[in-house]
Amino acid sequence: MKTRTIDGPQGRLAVDEAGSGNELAAVFLHADSGSRGHWRNALAHVGTRRRAVALDLRGHGDSDVPRNGDFSYAGRAEDISAVVDALDLRRFILVGHSGGAAVALAFANAHAERVAALLLVDPVTDPASIPPEQRAGALAALKGPDYLAVITDYYGSIVGPNPQTAAIVLHDVERTPQATIVGAMTALDTLRPGDLVGHYEGPTLSIVLPANDTEHALHRTGRGFPCRHFPSLEVGHWFHLDDPVTFHAMLDAYFDEVARKA
Repeated sequence: MKTRTIDGPQGRLAVDEAGSGNELAAVFLHADSGSRGHWRNALAHVGTRRRAVALDLRGHGDSDVPRNGDFSYAGRAEDISAVVDALDLRRFILVGHSGGAAVALAFANAHAERVAALLLVDPVTDPASIPPEQRAGALAALKGPDYLAVITDYYGSIVGPNPQTAAIVLHDVERTPQATIVGAMTALDTLRPGDLVGHYEGPTLSIVLPANDTEHALHRTGRGFPCRHFPSLEVGHWFHLDDPVTFHAMLDAYFDEVARKA
């Protein structure tokens, strides 16, 4: 695996790359307040068969905070454009976890010809399911001096029982700048699923925890798209870290399905 730095539209972007070959490449996007390190196991696995790339989106991990302060999904999608252009990736499967899934949708809507398929991993849900006053209170708290305790408590509540996963996730949260946390959560607060879902017409699959398969899930927006439940028990929102063996098997099955139809 090699790491490089690519000039993005609003600063430097850190990228990990594994594998080679002419088969469909895979590009991985992390969750809000995460990093490309969340995909290290997936890159090592996928890299045995195809080219695989994971990047730190703006303001996350080792990538620069954007000069213009833009953390919108469209703005973060521009980071993907910079990376795939620099790496000469013409067409690829785009994998996004949580908030990264919304970034993946934004990129696919703008550059459908380059996206062979979308895989959304426990993606964000419609924020309208949460009362406006509750969302406003959470954002106000994140803008205050105790933001780190607020976001750490929230992530701790969804990370699940695996202490190794919790250590990875909370380490990344602690090193994420407050401006990035506020910017990403503001984008989520203003998310309107209909603006993202239903425009890209290529293959799309969502893998979700059964508890997150609700009426507010992205795959139930509009005409919808296929969804599979992650089958393991005792996992949390970062189930690709909790149970990589099961996740990689699902990844392989979907990638093979896409490759057969490409």
